[in-house]
Amino acid sequence: SYKEKLIYVNDAVVSTLGYTKEELYDMHPWDLVVDEDDKKFVKMIAKERIIGNNFDKTLLNLKVKTKKGDIKTLRISATTIRYGDSFAGVGNFIDITDLVTTQERLMIFANAIEQMDEMVAITDTEGRILFVNSATKKYTQYSPNELIGKKINIFKSGKHTKRFYKNFWDTILSGKTYSGVFINKKKNGEIFYDEKIVTPIYEDKKIKYFLSTSRDITSKVEMEAKLKDLALRDHLTHLLNRYSINNALDEQIEKANRYDEIFSVIMFDLDHFKDINDTYGHDVGDEVLKDLSEIVLDSIRKTDKLGRWGGEEFLIIAPHTDLKKAVKLAEKIRKNIAKHKFDKVKQVTISLGVTEYKKGEEKKSLLKRVDVALYVAKDKGRNRVEFL
Repeated sequence: SYKEKLIYVNDAVVSTLGYTKEELYDMHPWDLVVDEDDKKFVKMIAKERIIGNNFDKTLLNLKVKTKKGDIKTLRISATTIRYGDSFAGVGNFIDITDLVTTQERLMIFANAIEQMDEMVAITDTEGRILFVNSATKKYTQYSPNELIGKKINIFKSGKHTKRFYKNFWDTILSGKTYSGVFINKKKNGEIFYDEKIVTPIYEDKKIKYFLSTSRDITSKVEMEAKLKDLALRDHLTHLLNRYSINNALDEQIEKANRYDEIFSVIMFDLDHFKDINDTYGHDVGDEVLKDLSEIVLDSIRKTDKLGRWGGEEFLIIAPHTDLKKAVKLAEKIRKNIAKHKFDKVKQVTISLGVTEYKKGEEKKSLLKRVDVALYVAKDKGRNRVEFL
């Protein structure tokens, strides 16, 4: 038979476990071990040693419970010695609880980073990539091996100015966290919007690394742009709507007054549009408006702005254009519409009014004048250009 008793412990054991020596001598040592499988294992080793069958040195980690109920991890080194006419086990241990806890936390942290859908990267202060997680490959198409050791400008798209990057580096090198959107480039050259938060990491009170977390918000940016475009565009013709062309006119007036620039406006509408709707139906009328819009867009310059003013009425803003040139442009548009063969309707015509902005006048006065010019064109038989 053998005795599972402690026969000697030093003060370090008492300090670590919280029990007095007397309490420990009166306990079965395995009662301190938390895990049942560990209990069976160490009891088996102890039994073999006590009967002299196993003299090998054993090194193992055990979780034990202190008198206060705390769980500690001990790294135990044990061997067998002869004790009188029998054998006994002698061992020493070190408390590695803090080390194990840190390792466990690091493991949790590492697993969490790898499972994140956000991109995570660590760089040095020169922008050299030291670590990236799996999500980075998902969104950039670069594998970790292709990125580690490279600088973060590998994602540079050419869409930002030097000033943009200077502001970025000035911010993080000063110890501040940077938050912003980068227009970056994937491995295949595709552009994506990368929303980043970059945080400095200190070591010995000096910035040593930068931790970057980011996500691809391209679909969000595209959706916002689409919604914004829908708010500013006419749903049928996709031209600027009345709100947008009105704002554009305000801006043009401000520029004209500030920089002494000339510009003209052209207002036109479709002749006998009600008859087209009554005869062919509103679907055909809508198609006529869409086709007409495309013809006018092809007839004006890229700097000109075309908007649907309402119903079958449209407005053109022609920057750096005096009255004479604006009349010539209006005549060009009129002819292009008149010669076009529309589906089902075949031929339609438009009437146009033209006027030049007078420096210092109010928008209301300008619009009234071009509207009168349009009315004169219609009153004189339509399919013509009139100016005031």
